[in-house]
Amino acid sequence: MPAQGPPARVTPMRGAHTQPALIRPGAAALPPEHAAPARDHDELARAIAALRAAVTATLHRPAFRQPATGDKSGNGRGEDSFSPVGSPVGSPVGSPHPRWRAGPDRDGSPGPKATGADRQDQAAIGPRDSLARRITALYLPRFAIERWERRMAASADAPPEDLPVALAVEGTHGPVIHAVNRAADLGGVHPGARVVDMRALCPGLRVEYADIGGDRAALDKLMLWARRWCPWTATDGASGLVMDTTGSDHLWGGEAEMLREIEARLSGLGFSSQLAVAPTHGAAWALSRFGGVREVCAARDLAGRTAPLPVRALRLTPET
Repeated sequence: MPAQGPPARVTPMRGAHTQPALIRPGAAALPPEHAAPARDHDELARAIAALRAAVTATLHRPAFRQPATGDKSGNGRGEDSFSPVGSPVGSPVGSPHPRWRAGPDRDGSPGPKATGADRQDQAAIGPRDSLARRITALYLPRFAIERWERRMAASADAPPEDLPVALAVEGTHGPVIHAVNRAADLGGVHPGARVVDMRALCPGLRVEYADIGGDRAALDKLMLWARRWCPWTATDGASGLVMDTTGSDHLWGGEAEMLREIEARLSGLGFSSQLAVAPTHGAAWALSRFGGVREVCAARDLAGRTAPLPVRALRLTPET
């Protein structure tokens, strides 16, 4: 058996993250680490001078103006992630005053509480066009009945397409029609009528109770789902959505292409839709329900496109 040499000794190396080294007796020890080179005093002096200059510039910068107590104008407050156009946004560099996405008022009036700095900022921005916003309205005319049909199809209990079906809710004098499918619509059944009257008109009518709470929850989820097209969406009644698509349509190739994309996505979910884009919420709401297919209304065409619409397009309450 060959003779073995003297055992190796373990010598710890310098440094917090190094492994111990095995050194055989008689082997030369590793040379010590070189000392760190001396600091370059010229570079250090230049760094200190640059830091002093930055601190001096920061101290001489105008302080951000905080809103006074009770001021509801929103100055000095950051914009909500899902706020519509017209809410205050962060101040530009070097300006302590918040700016608005669409600029000041149309006539350039800064308001009764405006200061001289406010007037200077608004003069630099220019007047705001109150019709510069682009509002998209989504109307889902058969949302309740199509949601019911989806549930029936999922449970393999969907009725034939030619069978008239209506959803009903409780009314003052008995159940009333809430929603109908296409077959019931062709048979003369319409929402708001009493179920007993519609059964006399359409004897084969199948009546189910509507799920109002489920429809509302589903519409809320659809509202959040629609934020893939713009950052601000909201429900609009029991069967509609409203979206502030100002500045978002170019991501989809224009407003017409954006409406086609939205319509195709909703159709894939099983919902029929009517859509319109206009400068105001009221105009978009009216055109989506009483206008053409995928209406795109420019500001200059607003009066001409809305004038022929019926009185119902005014969104008047039943009391009015």
